[in-house]
Amino acid sequence: MKRSLLAADTIETYYPKTLLPELPGLGWRTFSQGTPGGPRPSESRAFEICFIDRGSVEWWINGQLYEAGPKSLFINKPGEWHGGNSGMVQPCEMYWLQFFFPPDGDLPGLREEVVTELKSIYEGMERRYFAASSQVEQLFEQLLNEQRQPGLLAESCARAIFQQILITSARDYLAQTRLEYSPGIKRVLGWMDKHLAEDAHSETLAELAAMSVAQFYKVFHQEVGLSPADYHVRQRLFIAKQRLRNSDTSITGIALELGFSSSQYFATVFKKFVGLTPGEYRHLRKKV
Repeated sequence: MKRSLLAADTIETYYPKTLLPELPGLGWRTFSQGTPGGPRPSESRAFEICFIDRGSVEWWINGQLYEAGPKSLFINKPGEWHGGNSGMVQPCEMYWLQFFFPPDGDLPGLREEVVTELKSIYEGMERRYFAASSQVEQLFEQLLNEQRQPGLLAESCARAIFQQILITSARDYLAQTRLEYSPGIKRVLGWMDKHLAEDAHSETLAELAAMSVAQFYKVFHQEVGLSPADYHVRQRLFIAKQRLRNSDTSITGIALELGFSSSQYFATVFKKFVGLTPGEYRHLRKKV
């Protein structure tokens, strides 16, 4: 085990040698402040499953930018450069593991046809992040606990937990790719995306969805994975970061354009979700 303070705001527990030969790496990491991600290659044969427990990450994979929020899974494929020269790691806590499918197609404890199906799912993944099932966090913590206190039964128990993570993550991916929002939620999302600068009042959104306010909040969270308020502010900040990266518009101008009452309030919200002020974010983006 390597437990280290990587920087004043970063703590990591990393196991480069795990109980299982099919896992070349396993770990947990927390960032209390935003920081540039930096490029790094995956293990030559390894997939990487990351579970974002809290916060969010802004990540590049082979030149494409992704943003993954809390309680989501993020997949890196073998050999990919990820992070990117201007990738940002925002305040977050994440679990991760690396695994590979052996050349002979055999994973201990799983039938060959199951391994073939799993390999096909992971190799064919187009969406690189998606909502995680509620049990994923517990499974990662259980796997780390087995690694922390290895005993006579630890290897078998760790393998069973790893296989649950592997299968659950594959099922979560399939469920998300097949997900179709209900008509009411689809109308609300369309309205919110077109009216980012406007306040999204709960009564207005519920009326658009043709639901009571209580029912709307429940269904929205079930289908989207966020509250309406969190979704709205994250969409605003997503556009704000694009403006900060790709334009010379003043921070005040961006704030007012997106409906924030002042640049000070915009900076407060931005810092809360991104871990940097808008000025710091723009400076780091231009620096890296």
